[in-house]
Amino acid sequence: MMRMKRWWKVTGWSAAGFVLLFVVTVGPWPTVSGDFTDADYYRQALHGIDQSLSRHRKSAAPGRLRAGWGQAKLQPPPGTPLAGYGGRNGKPSQGVHDDLLAQAVAVSDGEDTAVLVGTDLLVVPPDLAEAVRQGLARETPLQADDILFSASHTHSGPGGLAPGVIAKLFFGSYDPRVPAALSQAVLEAARQAYRDLKPARMALAEARAADLIRNRSRQGPVDDEISVMMLEQEGGRRCVVFSFSAHPTVLGDENMLFSADYPGYARRFLEQKTGAAAVFLGGAVGSMSCRIPAGEAGRKEEKKDPAQDPFERCRAMGEAVGARVLDRLASPAWAGNAEVLSAAAAFDLPPLQWRPLSPSWRASNILTRALGLPSRGWISMVRVGSALFLSIPGDLSGEISADWKRRAAAGGYDLWCSSFSGEYAGYISPDKYYADWADAKGGAAYETAIMSWLGPRQEAFFTALQQHMFRALAE
Repeated sequence: MMRMKRWWKVTGWSAAGFVLLFVVTVGPWPTVSGDFTDADYYRQALHGIDQSLSRHRKSAAPGRLRAGWGQAKLQPPPGTPLAGYGGRNGKPSQGVHDDLLAQAVAVSDGEDTAVLVGTDLLVVPPDLAEAVRQGLARETPLQADDILFSASHTHSGPGGLAPGVIAKLFFGSYDPRVPAALSQAVLEAARQAYRDLKPARMALAEARAADLIRNRSRQGPVDDEISVMMLEQEGGRRCVVFSFSAHPTVLGDENMLFSADYPGYARRFLEQKTGAAAVFLGGAVGSMSCRIPAGEAGRKEEKKDPAQDPFERCRAMGEAVGARVLDRLASPAWAGNAEVLSAAAAFDLPPLQWRPLSPSWRASNILTRALGLPSRGWISMVRVGSALFLSIPGDLSGEISADWKRRAAAGGYDLWCSSFSGEYAGYISPDKYYADWADAKGGAAYETAIMSWLGPRQEAFFTALQQHMFRALAE
């Protein structure tokens, strides 16, 4: 009898310990909402932005614009997996279809200088961004908040970028050689751009492409703007910078060759037609996907035909985007003077609320940390005349960016919204959709459940940061 009681006692305590351990490490815990404006992480972010702004000074009379640009090939080590699709199961790449590039554009008004970086990557991982910041700080007067990172978000770029269980699903196994090699290419492109600074003029334009983009998540709005900036140095050398928010997923998980997807084709089209350098900055790709133009090589993404060459579809999409840009370059409105200002901040993210199993319950923060979900964020903004370039740490929804752009335009500014600022915090979706946890089959929706990590006030949080930066940098 005593032995039986001892057995029940040990079993009971073991079961209780297991339940406690499970709840602490796995959850579930109830989701929470509330006003973030009194939270330490929000005040920390504002303080970081204000500290960054204190390094710069607005000018009553903007100086002569100077601009330069450069690029370098991204060459990951042999055997590097492709990033973007869990269906590839981390398999090694099988070669290169078209070159992946790191591109940079440096701008200066004589007092302040900033660098815009575009990369043919799924995301810009933190260690890559930090290596570039440190490298430029050693070689130039540029500081971390003078550098804005963005990624094209191609799903056929190099993987192996980051440690952690979640990263392994989309990047393959972490290989520290990959971000180390890529950071050297990005640093070289930025170095070239800085050294190339020369007196220049700029022109801004926009094109509309509602027929080339769709909302893949719902019957909702899209960000159909193709943002365009033309730079021309004294002597006539030119660079075209452009951005579009359609997800570069024309190539599916069956592709095992490195490729820049449709942005690469758009760049090459513009370079061939204009003789100018062409630089692509990824847009607000969250929930935004491609509509391939009709034609021999075209198809709508939702109607896949395996008999069609996926790279021909990339070409059709890229050249359609390039043609819209080309049309807007016909009669540029040049400006020779432009104020350059920048601001950036690293900050603690809002508490993670990952909800893989239920709309009302989140996983334990211990589990989310163990899986490799982030705890830090980075936000950057660069002003060049009336253009404002913004980059945030996640897949910013095109629905949000379209709203932000309308507000900026009302104040006379052209806002460019990019993602992947050197950190990654999942999807940043409109708050009104946070409760839409289930997909059409009743499971967890990819965008608003699986990849939505920052809780029900994520849009409001990033809108507040964006508006704070906007008010400080705008006139």
